[in-house]
Amino acid sequence: MAWAYLLLFTVLSHTVSTLSTPVLQLDASQAVFERPAPKYASASGLPVPNSTHSFWINTPGANPLAKEGSEGSLTLDADVCIIGSGITGVSAAYRLAKTLEGREGAQVKAVILDARDFCSGATGRNGGHMTAVPFKEFVEREQKYGREQAKKSYALENYTTSELVKIIKGQGWEDTVDLVSSEHVRLLMTNLEVEQAKQDFAAARAAGLDLTEVGWLSSEDVESAYGASFPAFTHPGNNVWPLKLVTRLFQLAQALNPLKFNLKLHTNTPVTAISTSTSDGRRWTLSTPRGAVQCSYVLHATNGYTSYLLPHLHGPAGIVPTRGQVMAMRAAAPATQITKASWGGRQGSGYWFPRPVEHPEDHPLVILGGGRDASGPGFETYVIDDSEVNKDVGEVLREFLPWMYPGRYEKGREPEMEWVGPVVGPGGSASDEFEGQYLSAGYTGHGMPRAFAWFWRNRSVTSHLEQVVAYRLHIGRNGGHLTAEIFDHFVFRQSKYGAEEAKKAHKLEIHTEQDLVSLIKAEGWENLVDLVSSHRVGLLRTEKEIEVTKADYDAANAAGADLIEDVEWLDEKEVFELYKFAKKLNPDLKLHTNTPVTSISRDVSSAHLWSLSTPRGSIRTSYVIHATNAYASHLLPHMHGPKGIIPTREQAMALRAAAPSTELTKDAWVGTLGCKYWFPRPVSSPDENPLLILGGARDESGPGLESYIIDDSTVNVNVGRALRNYLPPLFPGKYEQGREPEMEWTGIMGITKVGDPFVSLNRLLPTLDDRFMCFKVGPVVDATQIADYYKGQYMAAGYTGHGMPRGYACAEAVVGMIVAEIAGKKWVAPEWFPRHFLTTERS
Repeated sequence: MAWAYLLLFTVLSHTVSTLSTPVLQLDASQAVFERPAPKYASASGLPVPNSTHSFWINTPGANPLAKEGSEGSLTLDADVCIIGSGITGVSAAYRLAKTLEGREGAQVKAVILDARDFCSGATGRNGGHMTAVPFKEFVEREQKYGREQAKKSYALENYTTSELVKIIKGQGWEDTVDLVSSEHVRLLMTNLEVEQAKQDFAAARAAGLDLTEVGWLSSEDVESAYGASFPAFTHPGNNVWPLKLVTRLFQLAQALNPLKFNLKLHTNTPVTAISTSTSDGRRWTLSTPRGAVQCSYVLHATNGYTSYLLPHLHGPAGIVPTRGQVMAMRAAAPATQITKASWGGRQGSGYWFPRPVEHPEDHPLVILGGGRDASGPGFETYVIDDSEVNKDVGEVLREFLPWMYPGRYEKGREPEMEWVGPVVGPGGSASDEFEGQYLSAGYTGHGMPRAFAWFWRNRSVTSHLEQVVAYRLHIGRNGGHLTAEIFDHFVFRQSKYGAEEAKKAHKLEIHTEQDLVSLIKAEGWENLVDLVSSHRVGLLRTEKEIEVTKADYDAANAAGADLIEDVEWLDEKEVFELYKFAKKLNPDLKLHTNTPVTSISRDVSSAHLWSLSTPRGSIRTSYVIHATNAYASHLLPHMHGPKGIIPTREQAMALRAAAPSTELTKDAWVGTLGCKYWFPRPVSSPDENPLLILGGARDESGPGLESYIIDDSTVNVNVGRALRNYLPPLFPGKYEQGREPEMEWTGIMGITKVGDPFVSLNRLLPTLDDRFMCFKVGPVVDATQIADYYKGQYMAAGYTGHGMPRGYACAEAVVGMIVAEIAGKKWVAPEWFPRHFLTTERS
């Protein structure tokens, strides 16, 4: 077949005027996309394990990351999963690291997974060119997409090449990656090519593309300068060792911003399926033979193998895997004659360039690829097996350069290495069903000058991933997580209770903070209770968290909610000081610890309404305030169950940091939609490693999520393990993996269905609404009898883990109710109090 192919060239002279037969069957090769996929060609499989040896990959020492992460533990959770470790996947990782540079917020976790060795797909098997196309196919693109879109396709390639060259030079990698910037010569080997080039050039120039660096050469000019006999146009070009470039880019992505971006690589870890994640806060589960990886975002950077995981992209309307062939051929002339120019020809399907040499008189190794037209009518489409070469294509490639440059290449010389790899046909769009999954593939053999810019140009990705950081409230309170919910859950509350009630739910917490902070400062308790003014950081690590938080913030803003400053303090010391202050105001105030109330009964023997039984005796009183939170149902059994208050065990620990206070800052943090929270304790000097209070992780406890557990004498081992392992990967270098906490404990929260507390109005009147109450109190059968039964009892409980910024104000409201009742007046709710907190208002 090779002799027939080369017969086409024998009629060529020093011009193309006598050439009437196209060199390439370009129309025939493109016709593949007008036909359905062959019946035997199912969606692409995984890469074969025994691929041909590529010069770029298999030269000794060329691939230090070949087996990286292929053994040992697998990364099981990440914000972003990138499938494919070629130029696309690694460029995306690098751009993400750059995006997060200099930003506040939490660390983003990313992992790259590859079915074979590092960068062993198309990037490690291509022709090494990194050259932007200046105007080729402009007429076709303008007709199909419009002038502006056509121009952008060239701008993207110009950006890619200039940016990569800038990085290479800025990092001093020129010699490491064998960067050669020289002239690229595009041969026009048929009359049709000459005419098309002229039309594309004229249309591109009319559209405003900068073509000042494009030059035109006659066949005589080309023969004089280079030894070939065809006209051509020239423009700047680059070639590199692609694997070495991607290796350096990956290493740079890892080192660029490790505190904000944690990048892992697992080679020889094929992703075999993607399914909806069952993990809280993650969207996707990626199945591999080594285990499952949970993540929020998936980037498909698998190019020719895309349809294996995205089968709807199989076929001519999607991405057609296509095998390309390349070889490394030694020239028969010195580098001074071969020059440094890179080349393209044969309607774009042939490409070659000489590798750098140590001395000008050395004979360079030339990387030559193409020749698919010699493969047969299928043009190597739907072929994913890169373990063998096509002999017909190899024969054409071997004979091409000696024919093109007589005397400069030896006829019959065997290549030093020959290999195949995916080239890939045009790509279609992914289905809308795959929210959170992104695709960059189908470069049609032109990935090096396109892939890097995809992440930069795709704002739908960067706008999401840039937000996998943190939102900051103006000021936070470090110390007992007495942190106001400034806008959290606003959408839910607004939909259920209306905008004004939703605003009041936040105003109540603001009121608590203002009063308590004013009291602390007025009494000079700042140091006594460890009041620390700092930032409170809410981590947004999943798409769901971003959407929910933005919606809450926007709704609160639109409703005119007051987004004010925020402070945190340590609760136990402050409660003690508050008690002493109250006793100072009222010396008759008494406190009895270790005196449990075992029951409450009606007191018929005195003027008081109630008798409280304890192991130490009975106490008679007219008013009772239930401030027992999770334990409320012990004395109020109708509050037991999902319609009342559910006792729920929460776990926390005190963990010593591995970095000084100056590195950790004073910030308080929350993450995973509030399910984890932590802050550093105050230190005596800035160079001390602070003790960190870390809590949460109930989602690791098991299916019960620690609900209906009132035993705080033990800890949950699974929760403890999750807390111990949480901070070291989130803040690499600042927390030591495996370090044991100095103290670990549990406590019992009171959780309600809607997340808001029960606060009684005038008397403890539980609603009969089935969604909130289920009760049976003796013979009581209607609301009036219930109201009479509980007269004089009040409640403030069910804070759902948020009692510190709510309890003070709810207690104030209950005291106001009692004072009003004593005075015979109607209680009027303060303007900051949300009526939906009232037991009587629940619906």
